[in-house]
Amino acid sequence: MPSESTQADKGIGSNFWLKFPAALAACIGFGSWAAWVNRSQPDWYHFAILQGSYAFASTLALQQLTLRCYLQIQSFRFARAMTWLIVSSVALLLPFSLQSLANNPATLPSIAPGAIASSFFVAGVLLSLRSS
Repeated sequence: MPSESTQADKGIGSNFWLKFPAALAACIGFGSWAAWVNRSQPDWYHFAILQGSYAFASTLALQQLTLRCYLQIQSFRFARAMTWLIVSSVALLLPFSLQSLANNPATLPSIAPGAIASSFFVAGVLLSLRSS
């Protein structure tokens, strides 16, 4: 049975083109959500493009970030919980900061679905290391 470190190393090199359709779906879905939440704003499309772009990039990078973070702290007692907390915090604070800098009056409603989905995704990546 391969060690968790070996499993995480294999996950880091996963294929970009396999994640591309999911990233595109995230871009469209979360960008559309941000557009709908901000539909009363004159520059609603700025917030939609910002959230859609972040969703696309984070979908491509979140697994890599999770696995690399886990590899760095895997010797600690609560490594999975610490990794989940660190990566989920980044996945919440980064879009919050971007939307706040763009002066979005509906920052939290714009980022909430993506932040929740990111937390579940990170948990899934970490649990897949345990079950394999």
